[in-house]
Amino acid sequence: EIKKNQMLGIVGESGSGKTTIVKLLTGEVIPTKGEIYYGDNRLHDLNKNYFYKNIAVVTQEELLTTGTIFDNIAFGNKNATLDEVVNISKKVGLHDYISSLPEKYNTNIISGKYDLSVGQKQRLAIARALLHNAPVLILDELTSALDAETESLILHLLNELKGKRTIIIIAHKFQTVIHADHILVVQNGQIVEQGSHADLMSYSSTYSNSYMKQIDFLQNEVPEPSYK
Repeated sequence: EIKKNQMLGIVGESGSGKTTIVKLLTGEVIPTKGEIYYGDNRLHDLNKNYFYKNIAVVTQEELLTTGTIFDNIAFGNKNATLDEVVNISKKVGLHDYISSLPEKYNTNIISGKYDLSVGQKQRLAIARALLHNAPVLILDELTSALDAETESLILHLLNELKGKRTIIIIAHKFQTVIHADHILVVQNGQIVEQGSHADLMSYSSTYSNSYMKQIDFLQNEVPEPSYK
């Protein structure tokens, strides 16, 4: 059960079942038993247009649509103004790059010419989801292709939304979800632990052990060699 306007973190190793949960929540996978409910309504009873207006999803591999950068960011909000698109682009750290392009927000995305990096595509996808302004926001490995500075910026932005939307963050990096209200730890398709970050760190758990291993790895990561 996910409460309205709760921030929920779902963590686990690769292949543990995190992305399958996303597919269940979006109707891409039909449960073999049980049902997915939004409020009092079964997911598969909901009108598709109504459902898509009320949910925004950012996946690991985002596809861009044919058109301008403005079109791509405003894809889920046809009434979005240029000021709104610019504002959200600044918040996800994309505005400076867009401003450097010849036609700025009117630049057509063309592979090999005006294309975006994987990290820029992910930032654009986050901007698109936030501008969509849906009450339910699902983020699957949202920081997987982001540098540390942009990752920090995005997580700060999500914390500003905490309590205002239902936010579900699926992550391999445990430090991504430390500010979540509730965290589920998934292993081999099962929820093996749950609680807040403080709760799960208070005893020797799968979560606390994995969290500390990841922190140690980041602190001791071998720096890139410098060449003179």
